[in-house]
Amino acid sequence: MLNSLLQIPKSIRCVEDLPDTGVRTALHIDQQAPLDNLISLIRRQANSTNAVYVTDEQDHLVGRVNVETLLQCLTPAGPSHLLCGMFMRDTLLFLDGQQVGNFTTHCPRVETSTPVKDVVRLMLTEHMSELPVVDGKNRLIGAVDAKAVLAVCRAQ
Repeated sequence: MLNSLLQIPKSIRCVEDLPDTGVRTALHIDQQAPLDNLISLIRRQANSTNAVYVTDEQDHLVGRVNVETLLQCLTPAGPSHLLCGMFMRDTLLFLDGQQVGNFTTHCPRVETSTPVKDVVRLMLTEHMSELPVVDGKNRLIGAVDAKAVLAVCRAQ
């Protein structure tokens, strides 16, 4: 049913069959990196992603850091400038020396052999517009986003 609704071309059965624009390089960082490195990476890549994938020293996918959630943690809630200043000071003291791995959450992933219809289904059930792509050893290869999948479906 999903195949007919999306009109997935028969030549594109799984993630590895997507054109070059389908799986793109994923923004990622090592889990042991200082949180400052993550914040610098996000600043350099402003507006390019809503998540940064976290890997171990062998490039195995550990999880992801949701950029919006991280920014909410760093933003004081409330109108008082005095409270804002105290909040920021306390937050920066807490974050000093923290590693990226401490802010990582689990995320669903797909393999290069995952059927495209399963990618779409996972995006819909998990409310995610992008999924990390891993190889058979759980090493991060890249990310596939909903726009790339829909572009292929519309091209039919």
